[in-house]
Amino acid sequence: MDLNSQIVPLFFREKGVLERYLPGSRSTLWRKVKSGMFPAPIKISGGITAWLKTDLDLWANQFKGGQDGR
Repeated sequence: MDLNSQIVPLFFREKGVLERYLPGSRSTLWRKVKSGMFPAPIKISGGITAWLKTDLDLWANQFKGGQDGR
């Protein structure tokens, strides 16, 4: 089977988002999510929330490009 046909989405939990994409506090992260300035997470299951890596990378690219995605 071709490896390119097996696309597996990557997810980041809150700690990983704060370490890699948005250094700061948890409250800052959730404030930015609530205001629409940061991608919203998805609910994986009852107590598990995570962000899609593709959403985070898109946000990071917009941020680097100077667009108002901060």
